[in-house]
Amino acid sequence: MSVDPGHDGSTRQVARNAALSVAGLVIIGLVRFVEQVGANALFGVEALAWVTVSISVATLATVIGPTGLSAGITKLISELRGSRPQDASSFAALSARIALGLTVLGAAGGFAYAFFDPSLSAGGIRLAVGVALLTLTFGVYQTGKSILYGEERIGRYVQAEMIGGGLFIAAALLVIFTDASWAVVLPLAVAYVPVGWFAATRLHDPIVERDRLPIRSLFGYGGVGSVGALSGVGFTRATPLVASFLAGVPGTALVGASLAVLEPLYLAPRAIGLALLPRLSFEKAAETTKSTRLVEAATGIVALVAGPFCALLILEQDRILQVVFSDRIVGGVTLAWFAAAFFVSVVGAPAVTSLAAIRVKDAAIPMWSSIVGFTTAGIIWAVFGTRFGTEAVAAGYFVGSVLQVLAPLIVASRRYEIRWGSLWARLAVAGAAVVGPAVLFPPAVWLDAVVLSLFVAMLAPELRTLTRILVRS
Repeated sequence: MSVDPGHDGSTRQVARNAALSVAGLVIIGLVRFVEQVGANALFGVEALAWVTVSISVATLATVIGPTGLSAGITKLISELRGSRPQDASSFAALSARIALGLTVLGAAGGFAYAFFDPSLSAGGIRLAVGVALLTLTFGVYQTGKSILYGEERIGRYVQAEMIGGGLFIAAALLVIFTDASWAVVLPLAVAYVPVGWFAATRLHDPIVERDRLPIRSLFGYGGVGSVGALSGVGFTRATPLVASFLAGVPGTALVGASLAVLEPLYLAPRAIGLALLPRLSFEKAAETTKSTRLVEAATGIVALVAGPFCALLILEQDRILQVVFSDRIVGGVTLAWFAAAFFVSVVGAPAVTSLAAIRVKDAAIPMWSSIVGFTTAGIIWAVFGTRFGTEAVAAGYFVGSVLQVLAPLIVASRRYEIRWGSLWARLAVAGAAVVGPAVLFPPAVWLDAVVLSLFVAMLAPELRTLTRILVRS
């Protein structure tokens, strides 16, 4: 069988972009992690609940806007670079205007919501202003990142994340020095500014030949992306709000702690997805046929990278939570459910991304799957939430996550004619090797070592693929 000579080059490009993406995402991931751990350590469980709910509000308030438009902005800028480079800059400027206008509306909504939320209302108007600023800077950040990835200026994105990390440290020290618990969300808001600057500066760029720009496609992807994001990342960020209703501040803090510990699991799929979408879109515009192997390789690599982290969290449960947070954060079963759900989501991420690179109709498939998953989780929360609290929240999240990725995985496999081989059977065996010991035995270092070794051994082909890509890069 002949091999496309350009395949290795494209795969190495994805690997390089993914490596840079990991560097940037590690920085912002650490910032969010330190924000939540620091809030708990300095101001207690209530402050952790404040930060958790504020992040959820900022995320949900920007779904109709930067978050929903992000994939479309990245994809369409990438396609224009591949087919009509002269229009790419104008489209980036237009996208920034649209996304930032919607961000301002989202920030106003976040400010108003803070007065009605039982947790946030205790902080008064100062905390409400903090929520609005966090929403504003997060929306601008999302827009700037989408533009930079569409232009494949990933190195510049990483530099901006580094500057944001430095600003976060300075702002956090100021909050600590003044003992201002109401300002606990402001350091995170400041950290988003440098990446967002790349969107803000586009507001003054000229828009040439507006009629040539794919505005309808942007709104098509934006509509699909907004609904999909609401049922996707909105699904994740809704869990603290549901936990607050079912279990109060302790439940909100537990879910927030679980999401914080799971932050590293987002790195691999998000990096692969951010690097994969522009490359798939560019290849599509250039009428090449390299997409199938890119999706297949990305799925295996994501499973290999995220799997051991997820397995360790399922095995250790409470011990992980109490090492990172205070001993008042207890609920290892909840963490285990979230870890399993996150692994399912990250393994399906390349398939979801690949559908966005084809056409709006295909990009809508993850949206409908997300709606089904979110709805199913909502039913589980309504039926079992009162009795089981945060465990029901996490279990519902797991079931919903499985339903969200199942259809996109099947459709992407058919669209790209992917032959998965034994990957899914090996993942099933590896999963059983994790869940069985977690249920039957108490946590132990030797058990962790044995189970993790077995997990990696089951993904030996993917390990060889990743090693080969890194060596050739």
